[in-house]
Amino acid sequence: MRNCVLEGATTGALIGVVFFSTGLTTGNDNNTVTGNQIRDRSDAAGIPDFLVASAGSSGTAANSNNTISNNDLFNFTSIGVYPGLFSSDFSESWSITGNTIYQTSARTTQLTGIWFSGFGTNTIRGNTVRDLTPSSSADGIYLSGRTGHTTVADNRLWNLGNAIAGVGSVQGIYFNLGGGVGAGQSVTVVNNMVVNAWRKQRASITMARFSRWPAGLRRTRSWP
Repeated sequence: MRNCVLEGATTGALIGVVFFSTGLTTGNDNNTVTGNQIRDRSDAAGIPDFLVASAGSSGTAANSNNTISNNDLFNFTSIGVYPGLFSSDFSESWSITGNTIYQTSARTTQLTGIWFSGFGTNTIRGNTVRDLTPSSSADGIYLSGRTGHTTVADNRLWNLGNAIAGVGSVQGIYFNLGGGVGAGQSVTVVNNMVVNAWRKQRASITMARFSRWPAGLRRTRSWP
């Protein structure tokens, strides 16, 4: 899918304006979504929960080898790019590169630019996530405990969170291992810029937030 304008307003279900659904014997594989504008409705009221989402069937019918690149993604009430929150939403070997993800107006709901959970070898590189300023919490890039071998590099995240002190929380790049992690998985986080305008506009540079590190999980530090 290339060079299209895609608009939607679906709420209340794991369905994006662009949605990779389940398959019977294989997943929705080898797709490219590039150069598009993916957004809320411009002709009527309505803002979607998700702009791009994926929910594969199983480990043998995962949605694999998909590319989301160089898209302009804006206005949502939950997550911009969402290749699976739980291990049951099987995604594998995704490339999420060169996208710009943002809001044109403030929201009241928690916002996340990219929320990733998957298997295989994945790349999240060169994206810009900006202007997520809800009256709640905000995450630029969120990684679950099931990430396969994932590289997060050269992303720019800025103007995240609310300027009012004590309202919500904000993480630039957040790796949450609360759900556990499989043996042999690795995450590399390197050369990202994260600037949070939060707590009465005092800008800060953050590297990454990690819950805990089990044996065998690798990380690299992320410098601005």
